[in-house]
Amino acid sequence: MQVVLKAEVKGLGRPGQLVEVSDGYARNYLFPRSLAEEATSGVLKKVAEANRAAASREARQLAAAQAEAKRLDGQAVTIRVKAGAQGRLFGAVTAADIAAAITNSLGVQVDKRRLDLKEPVKRVGEQRVEVRLAHDVRAVVRVLVEAEKGG
Repeated sequence: MQVVLKAEVKGLGRPGQLVEVSDGYARNYLFPRSLAEEATSGVLKKVAEANRAAASREARQLAAAQAEAKRLDGQAVTIRVKAGAQGRLFGAVTAADIAAAITNSLGVQVDKRRLDLKEPVKRVGEQRVEVRLAHDVRAVVRVLVEAEKGG
């Protein structure tokens, strides 16, 4: 019997997938738990429409991510922090600080979890930070950490 899964079933598939299962498994396990429904023509049309909508949405998101990557790639943001005489910072520049600087300077909203920063920056200087905007879309931003002027 062919069924369309409504939820993920371990070892069988993901929601929206058309799978072949035995009649007993479908009637005694999948249907009572609302994990699947019989693959009728109406259900298959609904699944196909949902898949088309998802593909369209993913394409729009990918295009938006690529446009943001173009705007970000190679750009520089400056962060001024208090530092000692040898260029060592009092504290550190974190991913949250860098994300806020990118948003303020370049106008692109970036989540701090999308920054590929191995450890917080603790010295004055230039750091290259990779921003993951989508699955395969990445941009490199130069982060210039400068000591604050003043006294």
